[in-house]
Amino acid sequence: MKRTFSDIYESVVGGKVFDSKSVDVWVKKLKDGLKMPYVEVSKSELGGVDNVSIMIKMSFDKREDWGNKIYQNSKFLIMHLYNNGRLELVASGIKKDVLKYRVMVVKDVDDCLKKMMDWLLTVMGRLMIIKKEEFKYE
Repeated sequence: MKRTFSDIYESVVGGKVFDSKSVDVWVKKLKDGLKMPYVEVSKSELGGVDNVSIMIKMSFDKREDWGNKIYQNSKFLIMHLYNNGRLELVASGIKKDVLKYRVMVVKDVDDCLKKMMDWLLTVMGRLMIIKKEEFKYE
């Protein structure tokens, strides 16, 4: 019998890392904790209240620097955080060889912020936006 990612994750971690009651806390902490020029974090209940998830839109450029004031004309990222802790990159305006992204699995909001900021700092270094040593996330 072939097991899916969800089956394996539930057996290892034990199910959901957030639900419809705690999602607002996650949204606020992610919005406050992500140190990017542009961050938009929102919850999504498209799959129903039991399948609540979080959508994260970020840009390495300030809003006033976007070509024609269009988000997709910037160096942007759109990420989807499922309630089982799986964090996927949905879309980006950056070449794939620069991103080198794999699916992340997070345990809690602090783990999510740490993993995302570590990865974002690596991408910033590849884009020559900032030297990793100059920016420290705590």
